Amino acid sequence: MTALQQRRKLSTWPISEAVMAHEPIRAGMKWARLDTVCRGLDHYDWSPPYAVAELDGMIGMDIVHPVTSMNRSFMIRNFQQDYHSLWSEKEVREGRSRARARTIRDFEVFARLYNSPHIQSSRDRAQAILEDARSLLEGETLFLLHGTNRLAEEKWRVRGSREHAFPAACLSDLPNWDEHQAHDMQSGEWIDADFSHFV
Repeated sequence: MTALQQRRKLSTWPISEAVMAHEPIRAGMKWARLDTVCRGLDHYDWSPPYAVAELDGMIGMDIVHPVTSMNRSFMIRNFQQDYHSLWSEKEVREGRSRARARTIRDFEVFARLYNSPHIQSSRDRAQAILEDARSLLEGETLFLLHGTNRLAEEKWRVRGSREHAFPAACLSDLPNWDEHQAHDMQSGEWIDADFSHFV
């Protein structure tokens, strides 16, 4: 196939999973199912990716795929794609998302999970994620947690050509990077914040 591609006879590379099975069979090679060489395939799927930090607890268990570093692909496939990902309802409900976040110990993972719909729909789940972040994160990231000094949403107003409340999602206990967690300021608008409750 590489030769065909180089001669421009192959416009796209076929899906690798299909090629991996088809080519050895055509070549007369022996093949075996993956589950005959490991204890299980619970962590083998096309998505979501696992973080490298999660591998220590999986040694000798089964084949883990895919694995990636903490990058944009990891965040998209775990927090936008709803297929066994960190924010999927079943994984959240059964506690797997929280367990994975505790193993990964990454500020952005805790923050995105905390602000995900299935966590926010349960006060107990949200509080548990917040407590995990407080107890497991270290260093400068702890300063990003509002803690007892949370900036109350009723103390913030957006003023200018129109006046309205500041979006509560922007004052979450843990920040997020999604568009619904942002406020698009218009020209001539400013934020009026009341800090008197800190005195």
